Amino acid sequence: MFCSQCGAPMGDNDKFCGVCGAPNAGAAGPAPPGTASAPAVCSATARGECAKGLCGSGV
Repeated sequence: MFCSQCGAPMGDNDKFCGVCGAPNAGAAGPAPPGTASAPAVCSATARGECAKGLCGSGV
């Protein structure tokens, strides 16, 4: 990855360019609150085909 402002090489997780100090728009940050997805459920339970109805475990 390279700095979009000065073109210097940057690590994927670098928050700022070490040369010019520009923020790294591609840096991985924490997920915004409220964006977590629901846990996956086995397909048999999702279709209502679980033998005992107790399955419901995450995949």
